[in-house]
Amino acid sequence: MVVKMNTVNLVIETDGKGISSYELTEFLRYFRATYVAGVKLSESAKGSALSEDQFIRLVNRIKLTQPVDVVDYLFKIDCENDELEFLDIQRKNPVSIKLSGSRVAILLAAVFSGAVITSNSVEVKVDELSFLSVVEMGGLEVKITSFSEGHNRLSNSFGGRLVDRKKIDGL
Repeated sequence: MVVKMNTVNLVIETDGKGISSYELTEFLRYFRATYVAGVKLSESAKGSALSEDQFIRLVNRIKLTQPVDVVDYLFKIDCENDELEFLDIQRKNPVSIKLSGSRVAILLAAVFSGAVITSNSVEVKVDELSFLSVVEMGGLEVKITSFSEGHNRLSNSFGGRLVDRKKIDGL
């Protein structure tokens, strides 16, 4: 399945609060890992709907075959022509990021972060991640209603692995 590179506007609600550099980095790490899995799954789906089960099977297959953290493994994959790019970032409230890449993969990452998808100001219902028809629609905007909830949902997609943070006086 060939998916044209398209842009999607990602809007993340922050409740007017600052965003920890650590949490932002972790959110983007999980988002990119989910995006890369979406690119891989859309290649194998050949036009059929993507499912949460497919995503979980892919993550479990990587866990079994790679002696590394799945998120780090996916994060480092070169997506070649489907690379996720940040075209514009605006930090007011909410954060607005214009993304370019595979729409299917962007939408998969967005759905796993608990996003609401709108097209031309009309909310698009997403059922079981079967959103391939949404891919063809113009003016897509993805809204994550809470940064912390989006981060937690993405983390949970990979089994909720919490990273042990070191104390600064432990250096």
